[in-house]
Amino acid sequence: EPETAGGEEVESPGWLADPNASPEDILDQAELEHAIQHCLENLPTDFRAVVVLADIQGLDYSEVAVALRKPLGTVKSRLARARLRLRECLRGFRELLPAAFRLEEESSV
Repeated sequence: EPETAGGEEVESPGWLADPNASPEDILDQAELEHAIQHCLENLPTDFRAVVVLADIQGLDYSEVAVALRKPLGTVKSRLARARLRLRECLRGFRELLPAAFRLEEESSV
């Protein structure tokens, strides 16, 4: 049921979509989306807003600054801190992350 395209509560980021996904892949993807949603919900509201606008909706920094009525520097620093918090949160769900998204301690092979 969670695999149905029409009824999802959270819009899937485009980079998660895979037209050739097996049922196991789809389940893993749903778990990953749940992990990302969990981590987003645990961000402070100000941080969540910049991540949603910049990383999910694809606005550039200046568009985010206008939308939130905040200086560009504030948007950039909040986004950097929000991404760091998301990365720390997602470490707890590490086995769900696609290899390309696993964190740098593995990539120093």
